[in-house]
Amino acid sequence: MDGIINPTLENIDKYLDDLMDKNGSDYNSLPVKLDRFIACTYNLLESTEIYLDGTQSLSDDIRPLIIERSDISINKTIEGKWEIPVPLDYLRLITTYPLLNGKRFAREVKILKNGQEDYELNPFRKSDPEYINVFRVGDFFKLYTGEGDSNIYNNAYIKYIKHPVFATEFELEKRIVNLSTELIIKICDVVSDSFRYTTGDVSAQVVESFNNKYGKRNRS
Repeated sequence: MDGIINPTLENIDKYLDDLMDKNGSDYNSLPVKLDRFIACTYNLLESTEIYLDGTQSLSDDIRPLIIERSDISINKTIEGKWEIPVPLDYLRLITTYPLLNGKRFAREVKILKNGQEDYELNPFRKSDPEYINVFRVGDFFKLYTGEGDSNIYNNAYIKYIKHPVFATEFELEKRIVNLSTELIIKICDVVSDSFRYTTGDVSAQVVESFNNKYGKRNRS
């Protein structure tokens, strides 16, 4: 992205035109390119293998989207089962756990993709205050701390990725998205590649393209 310091929508539009011309892609209008940029951004943010490792550390590229709060109200449903509301701007959960007088008891938090069914059917994932299970049900996150847990938690800590904010097609002077310039450049590369895909799952190909160019194997 030589010569471009500020990744406004107008500048990114021109940059994508240059990339796509080099790739031999057909011309696409600004609304089409912006829609593809938004789709590629969400595909990448929702890809576990790109941004999260075993300890759930995150790339600095998405730091503007990371929200941490320790004042979340928590409600007890039955003994050992608690719930907190899903934030309105929530995109993806990193971790959450209950607090007792501001202190954390959980040593490990397991976020279950398959929710309550996974929890109830897997005997090796039984909860206790140090090893809790978390899953989403509707507008709430369920925090299971174990049937024998008699603690009365005051509130909860949550760390999550919020939805990014994009420029609209009429906001040419606005930054295209509230992410790092480095990541915006990488997404542009993937957007340009994606216009060459004619078959298969474009979403999966977007992630694969990003991994091949910028994935963990290529990081210093």
